[in-house]
Amino acid sequence: MKKINIILGSILAKIGNIFAGFSKKLLTNERQIIKAKFLEDEQKNQIRETYDLNADSVVIDVGGYVGDWTSDIYSRYCCNIHIFEPIDKYIKILKKRFEKNNHIIIHEVGLSDRDGNVEFNILNDGTSLYRSGDKKEAAKIVNAADYFKNQGIENIDLMKINIEGGEYALLQNLIDSGMMEHITDIQIQFHEIAGIEKTRMEELKTLLSRTHRPTYQYEYIWENWTKI
Repeated sequence: MKKINIILGSILAKIGNIFAGFSKKLLTNERQIIKAKFLEDEQKNQIRETYDLNADSVVIDVGGYVGDWTSDIYSRYCCNIHIFEPIDKYIKILKKRFEKNNHIIIHEVGLSDRDGNVEFNILNDGTSLYRSGDKKEAAKIVNAADYFKNQGIENIDLMKINIEGGEYALLQNLIDSGMMEHITDIQIQFHEIAGIEKTRMEELKTLLSRTHRPTYQYEYIWENWTKI
C-alpha cells in the first residue's frame, strides 16, 4: 500500500507540474498578446503622448530615467515639465540633455509616501527598490503630497509614473492626501513585484475609480486614468 501511495504521489506531482507549466505558458501568451496590442495602438495613435495639453500645462514625469518621454511630450506641447529622478547617473544625463530648457525642471528625489534615504538596485530602466541587483545606490525619497505642497505644485495636467514597484506607495499617498483630485490625467505602469499581490493593484484601481476613469488599459504595461 505504501508503495502504491508513493507511485500515486509521484504521478500527481508530475500532473501538477504539467498544469503549472501549461498555466505559465498561457499567461506568457496572454501577456504577449496584450503587449502586441499596446505596441500597435501606440504606433498608430501615440496614446502615451496624446493629451489635451498646451504651453501652460504642468506635467510630472515620475521616474524620468534618461528623459525620452519628457522629450516627446515637450516637443509636442512646449509645456512645463517636472522630472523626478533620484539616481545620480540619470540625473547627470537629464541635466545635460535639458540644460538649455527653462521649462523642464529636474528634481533629484524619488516620490513615495514618506521621506527618507533608501537603497536602490541599479538595473538601467528597471532600477528599483524592490528588485535585487548587484549594483546599489543610496538616494532620497520624499512624501509626494508634502513635496508638491512645498514646491507650490497645486494642479497637475498629466502625471506619468514608471518607478518599478514604487507606484503602489505613491498612488496610496496621492489618494489619501487628496492630491489625486488635482491631477487631470495619470499614466501608470504597474509592475509585478515579489511580495505585492495583484489584489493590491486592484484595490488601488478601485480607490482611483472614485475620481478617475480609465481611458486605456494594458495590464502591467501602460494604462491611463482621466479625471471624472
